[in-house]
Amino acid sequence: MKHIGLNDNTKGHPFIEFINDTYFKGKKEIPPIVGMVLGTTVVLMVNTPDLAEELFLTKNKYFDKHPKSASLFSRLTGDSILFAKSDIKWQQKRKSLSAALYKDKLRAMVDMMKDSTIDIIRNKWLKAKDGKINIVSESSNLFINITLCCLFGAK
Repeated sequence: MKHIGLNDNTKGHPFIEFINDTYFKGKKEIPPIVGMVLGTTVVLMVNTPDLAEELFLTKNKYFDKHPKSASLFSRLTGDSILFAKSDIKWQQKRKSLSAALYKDKLRAMVDMMKDSTIDIIRNKWLKAKDGKINIVSESSNLFINITLCCLFGAK
């Protein structure tokens, strides 16, 4: 299991720098989980990919996402399940989605997205006259192509 070292991408992030300077100065590694209380909120910082995966996949119902995250992404996600409170309604929505979004299926979708993107770049973008493309139009076509591949298996 890889632990995050103190020099791994922490510069420029004031909260992480504060935590490093306050609690971990002089130590080689940050522990896999760091817990603290900020006001009335318990905050856990997970520092290993394996633990993060376990939290998001198997223990997700036991914690809520931070409301600030929901407000930051609200224009993109709206009132979606992504940042909803972990209540009965959330559990029902998640259960109905889980069949469509299990890990192996998502991996296959990512491969389809990657293949579709590479195909369009090689066969359209790189072969464009004078090397010029309409980026808005081409990006829209790419998005539609990826959507069709993932939802309907179309190529």
